[in-house]
Amino acid sequence: MDALPFPLWYYFGLLNHLGWPQAKGILRKQLYVNAMLADVALRQIHRMGRVVGAGDPETALELIGDAFRDRDWSSSMEDLDRLLESAAAAQLPSFASTNADVPWNALLSPEIRVHLVSTFVGGVWFGLRQPERVIKDVDSDLVGARDNASSWVARGLHVDPDNIPGSFDDELGQASVAIEEFEAAVGPMNSAPQELITFVRRFRRDI
Repeated sequence: MDALPFPLWYYFGLLNHLGWPQAKGILRKQLYVNAMLADVALRQIHRMGRVVGAGDPETALELIGDAFRDRDWSSSMEDLDRLLESAAAAQLPSFASTNADVPWNALLSPEIRVHLVSTFVGGVWFGLRQPERVIKDVDSDLVGARDNASSWVARGLHVDPDNIPGSFDDELGQASVAIEEFEAAVGPMNSAPQELITFVRRFRRDI
């Protein structure tokens, strides 16, 4: 069985770290995840994608290549660009908007797995395209974040204020650590395809 790509490895690992899935039922127990936490993890991988895309373009390209392992990179890059632009512009869905809980088997389904990867690479592509905006948005979001940690705990999140980044660079550093842990667990990612590097150099000169 092939190793999971980074966004799936991180998403399910984050849920496990938060104590999910859990079981409910008496005779026929079913594994499930709190829908709000499933949404939090989804937003986290999307945000991480943006941060890496903005701040570490070389790793960002490796992550995209890893997510599209079976792609024929000699085919049109414009088609991939349109696909990623669509993913980057897509509104994040909410599991909690329809149910309080999400069955674990549903999260493991091929359809949801594809959606999780698409959400991540869409974030990566957005960060590659608009790094200044991402850096500004993240720094703005983090103002007062440590002071708000108590409200997150009240909503059921296991938050250590000392682990909340204080700046974009701090958050990028945390993302880099997560990617290093991923490669230590499943093996190093391949180098980014040259066709992808050449295409992205049209709008990113720091690669």
